[in-house]
Formats: sequence, structure tokens, C-alpha cells
Amino acid sequence: MASFGSIGEFFSIFFYCIFSIPVIWILLLLILRGREYFEKGLIHLLFALIPISLFTYFNYSKNINEQNEYVGKYHLTNYENVRDAYLILKPDNTYIVSKKQHVLEKGEWNYDHGSDYWIVTIGEYEYDQLGIGKFEYDTFNKK
Repeated sequence: MASFGSIGEFFSIFFYCIFSIPVIWILLLLILRGREYFEKGLIHLLFALIPISLFTYFNYSKNINEQNEYVGKYHLTNYENVRDAYLILKPDNTYIVSKKQHVLEKGEWNYDHGSDYWIVTIGEYEYDQLGIGKFEYDTFNKK
């Protein structure tokens, strides 16, 4: 049985395919009819691109909102033998690991998701993920 996440992925791909049909059709008409259809075809093409643009925008906006759920301050429990280390994830996809006023590490973080998973990768290595290894945490304060 399929999960709800995979059904959502299916519908996303399905809508992109459906919204692409008019664009492909208008491009074919532009090529086949030539100059007599050019001006009208461009106007039709602009209107055909509106649903794809809106759908892409709303998916992007949803992804940014999901990503911002992880922005905040995490108390790390397993960070390289340092007690009271804090991980601060910022909205601009940068992070800082600090102990009191000392910066121990900084860099970029990335949020990735699929139909049935989410991963917050911290730093440049894929195995440095929020919640495991040196980035295990016990408390989280949302900013």
C-alpha cells in the first residue's frame, strides 16, 4: 500500500504533466503555423505558463515554511566532548555551533525532504545530520 507522502508526490508530478500539455501544444502550433500565429501564440503561451508558475511558487513557499520549522537554538548533547554546546540554525541557511561566547563551528545547513522523509544536513558532509552523531540534541527553542 502506498503512503500518503508518495501519493502527494504522484499528484505533484501529475499536475506538472497536466499543466505542461497546453505549453507543449502552443509551442508546436508556434512552430507549425509560423508567423501568422506568432503574436497570438505568445499571448496564449504566457497564459498557459501561469498555472505552472503558480504551482511552482506555492510548492517553493511550502518548502520554505517547512524549512523554517527547524530554525532555532538546539542544545547539543554529543558535540565532540563539549558540554553546553548550542547549535543555532538561522533562516538564511547558515549555522553556528557555540559554547557561551566562543564559536566552535559555522557553515551552511540544508533542508531536504521527500515523500516520506526529511533531513537537515549540517555542514558539508552528508552524514552530519540534525539529531544524530555530534548533532544530537535534547532541547530546541524555536526563534
